[in-house]
Amino acid sequence: MTLKCEPSINVGQISSVEWTFRGRVIKEAGRRTITDSSKGSVLKIEEAILRDIGIYQCTLMGDVLQFRQERDVTGDHIQEAPIIVKWSIGSLALGSNVTENGTSFCHTYEYTQGACGEPTSLTFTCKVDDLNYRRVTTLTISLERFTCKDSVYGNGRQDDISRQQCPTYQVGEKMAKCDNGKWKVVEDTCVIKVIKELLLSSEELQVEDVPGFVGNLSVEVKKINVTQSPHTISTIVEILGNIADVTLEVNQPVIEDVLQTVDEVIGEDSRESWTALNANENNNASSNLLGSMELLSDKIVGTFTFTSETGAILLNRSTFDNSFYANLNSSVVLDIPNTGFRNVSITTITLFTLNNVMPVRSSSSNPNNTDPVNALNAAVVLIRVNETIRNVTLSYTKLNTTLTQDPQCVFWNFKLFDNRGAWDRVGTMLDSTNRGLHIVFALFNSLQGFFILVFGTLFDSKIRSILARKSPTTSTGSNTTRSTSGGISSTGMNWFHRLHVYRVSEAANSGSGGASESFSNI
Repeated sequence: MTLKCEPSINVGQISSVEWTFRGRVIKEAGRRTITDSSKGSVLKIEEAILRDIGIYQCTLMGDVLQFRQERDVTGDHIQEAPIIVKWSIGSLALGSNVTENGTSFCHTYEYTQGACGEPTSLTFTCKVDDLNYRRVTTLTISLERFTCKDSVYGNGRQDDISRQQCPTYQVGEKMAKCDNGKWKVVEDTCVIKVIKELLLSSEELQVEDVPGFVGNLSVEVKKINVTQSPHTISTIVEILGNIADVTLEVNQPVIEDVLQTVDEVIGEDSRESWTALNANENNNASSNLLGSMELLSDKIVGTFTFTSETGAILLNRSTFDNSFYANLNSSVVLDIPNTGFRNVSITTITLFTLNNVMPVRSSSSNPNNTDPVNALNAAVVLIRVNETIRNVTLSYTKLNTTLTQDPQCVFWNFKLFDNRGAWDRVGTMLDSTNRGLHIVFALFNSLQGFFILVFGTLFDSKIRSILARKSPTTSTGSNTTRSTSGGISSTGMNWFHRLHVYRVSEAANSGSGGASESFSNI
């Protein structure tokens, strides 16, 4: 869509130009480009969508006078341009007998097969005029039997590739490969059209637009089933990242709409989609989702609680004096004793189903290894405070008490595997005799602000950098549980980590006993 602002009268030398949309200044970014000249200004919007409907205004500041022009763009103005399709075989242009069938343009080509012999290949090219679209199809005529037969991907031989359109109301394509008699999807870029349009809008998002935009996003995601479309989920994560980047302050309605959107894509029914995304080394959606939650949580204001519709997400934003204790849905207990501070702001976001989302690859595994031996086995807790907290204790219940491996404390290291991220070991829970124990993780530090995910992520970069160092350990014996304790490093590191293991009845009143291990040799 192109809008021109050219006055019919002489306004003199134009010193500045301002475009607005629905009363807000348009910034040149994403799909929008503004070209100024001595005659006026031109606003060009690529891939115009229905959300571009509204009143546009252009103001030219001349040294003689000021000129203002307004245009009301309606749905009638935003329509798909006529598509002109041309076919060719090799360098030979084919006739114009192209039949339009919905959004497909077919050409009928008659070919006479000669004597049977070596396979014959014909290459057809489909090109759309005035658009950057070109598709090459190779037709191979052979006496070989088809090993793959499917109503969607057609017939094919071993290693053949088939590309097909996405279902109705989606954009992109699916590509499958014939392998051992079955078509296997190797690439799926299908995105629900309305989500794709929201992505385009999010790339031009301004601070004042955020409340209305996140509300619209939440409504649209609820209306459609996005859980079975990996690329749609990935696109939603990208949108959340754009929201987190532009937002300066997150109030209760904004974070509730964001978390309702997240709630729709982290449930059990989305597990297969996340598995596909995590297996793709070019996609970093799960790590990006964690990063967006980190950024947004740091900007929350006010005091309130929120539980998502499915109960998979619990948020608490509050203040406390000296000490803080919270039982987060009977799955996680947070205890911050004797801080000495008053009116401390604390934000906790507990995600109970993030085991459906995060890969279980670790720093010692292959980057694409799904590592079926490991499992994310607890709720994920994100904590943010605005003061220096020296003693934090978290206890949590395992999701699966039948797993035989010793549990470990790990944090999500965003930088591993070329910034794809992976779990990095922090420590091991030592008492493996009773799988029903609550595990208590205590973090002692002198840093201001921190994020902790039990079996999850330490988001704060300052903590991640400290965890990368090594501290010496000394061993002490025990008949019931092995234990080690950490000392002060030669670099003067005045902090230490300790793991405690208690029975359920003891978790609420934990003292200094129990098994412990310093987080060294990471």
